[in-house]
Amino acid sequence: MQFDPKFNIKMDVPEHLYNQGEIYNLSIGRGTLNAEDRFKINEHVISGIKILEALPFPEELSKVPRYATTHHETLKGTGYPRKLTAEDLSIPERILVIADIFEALTAADRPYKSQTAQCCRRYHVQNGAG
Repeated sequence: MQFDPKFNIKMDVPEHLYNQGEIYNLSIGRGTLNAEDRFKINEHVISGIKILEALPFPEELSKVPRYATTHHETLKGTGYPRKLTAEDLSIPERILVIADIFEALTAADRPYKSQTAQCCRRYHVQNGAG
C-alpha cells in the first residue's frame, strides 16, 4: 500500500492487511489488537484526508482538513497519520490533540481497552501521551 506523498502520511503498513484465517484470529488474545487491527482502525484518518482535501473549502475554512486529520497525533510525535510533534502543530491542532487524548482516556465504550483511572488521566494529558 502506497500513500500519496502530498498527504505526508507516515503510518506503518502491516505485512498482512486482511484476515489470515480462523487459527490466526483465534490466536490473538482477548482485549488486544494486532498490527492489522490497529491499522484498520487508524486507516479512517487516511480516508478523511482524501475526502477533505478534495473539497473546495472557502478561504476562512481552508484549515479544516488539517484540523480534522491531526486529532490522532501526539505532542511527542508518536501519533498518526503524520507522526507530528508539538512543534509541528498549531495551537488549534494542539487543543484537538489534547481533547482527543482526554476523550480516549475517559471513554468507557472502547471494546479493546478499559477506561483509564481518573488518577492517571491528568498525567497522560499533561505529558501528551496518546
